[in-house]
Amino acid sequence: MKCQGNFVFKSIEFVAAGKFDNNGKVIDYPASYRLCLDEVQPDGKIVDVKLKISESETNLVNQLRTLKSYEKISLECSVKFYSNGIRVVPEKVQKLDK
Repeated sequence: MKCQGNFVFKSIEFVAAGKFDNNGKVIDYPASYRLCLDEVQPDGKIVDVKLKISESETNLVNQLRTLKSYEKISLECSVKFYSNGIRVVPEKVQKLDK
């Protein structure tokens, strides 16, 4: 399923691969990027949004790196349903006029 929303871009940062202990079981996670956004709700409330982007999505990451903090953007995402949760995956970004 696809969705699209308007946001205020804050930053994109690299997150190195690592591991953590989950009740004695070591879980490895791959490197990725964290996309930080603000969403202004219709009632004026500002919601902090953080989305994960795969390290392999170089075109999208490079586009996001050209943005300046607090630029308004439109972001198209796909919504993926899994048995243990839902994931929002950013796919396309477009700058919005001020």
